Amino acid sequence: MRALLLLLPWLCGCVSLNYEAASEQEPVAEDRHAGIRPGTSRMQECLTGLGAPNLVWPLTGGRYALVWAWYADSGWRLRFSYSVQRFANLSIAYSEEGLHFNGLVLVFDRDDRLVEKRTGHLDRLEAEIRRPSQLTPVDDTGT
Repeated sequence: MRALLLLLPWLCGCVSLNYEAASEQEPVAEDRHAGIRPGTSRMQECLTGLGAPNLVWPLTGGRYALVWAWYADSGWRLRFSYSVQRFANLSIAYSEEGLHFNGLVLVFDRDDRLVEKRTGHLDRLEAEIRRPSQLTPVDDTGT
């Protein structure tokens, strides 16, 4: 393996190692949503304090979730490329970076009352909020 790594610069047309970082949207500051509480807050109050959400998730039972999302992305990227012919290039890239979406999720009932407030990784939050136990059962008896 070590010999291969030593030969790669000679075999490849280009080798690059980069550290990249990117972000999109600003996280919702704690003080902007500290006063928002399930059971007492209404949708209009939340929209006034937080602005427009990035996503809306329809849920069962007339409920819906408003999502304020942001991400931070950083990591190392190693890329090898080689010109096979004049107009053909072969490249291989390895990256340790990944999107890490975080967010604030507010779940409202059909009367626009806040019933749940969550923060964290969006993929985990979405799975928990839309868990199968909340789905409406299908009546397959024909009635």
